[in-house]
Amino acid sequence: MIDRVYAYTLFDKLIGVADFEVNSFLQNQDLEIQTKNDKTVVTNLDEYLDSVLSQIATKEGFKVISEESEQNLSAIRNGNYFTLDPIDGMLGFIEHFKKSGKAISEKLKENPKWDYALLLGIVEDGKPRFGASYNFVTGERILLDSWIENV
Repeated sequence: MIDRVYAYTLFDKLIGVADFEVNSFLQNQDLEIQTKNDKTVVTNLDEYLDSVLSQIATKEGFKVISEESEQNLSAIRNGNYFTLDPIDGMLGFIEHFKKSGKAISEKLKENPKWDYALLLGIVEDGKPRFGASYNFVTGERILLDSWIENV
């Protein structure tokens, strides 16, 4: 059983890494936009960020299920895994990038239409246990624990 402090600490670590890596990547590499087989858009930043965050989660002992990687059916059947969407809202991100270019980190709060987020989750025994959303535009973090009851 995963403890809330551990889960939230891991989420905070991944959020920090993601924030740093997005800005570093855009300062040092060109953004390449592609269309996946399912007609959704993916960028080389999405794939890079997925790889970096998946490696951290794997080192923590998790099997990772990610939007950008090959699905691991054995992890899903086992019921214990880490979920990851490195940039949810890719179209907003691309629009933001087109307007801001390499200076994206300096203009993050300019336009609410540029909303995009990092989504993280931990599934235990086949049930969602912990979740996190980090809004790259506003810096807002939402951490969830499915066992906490409304008071």
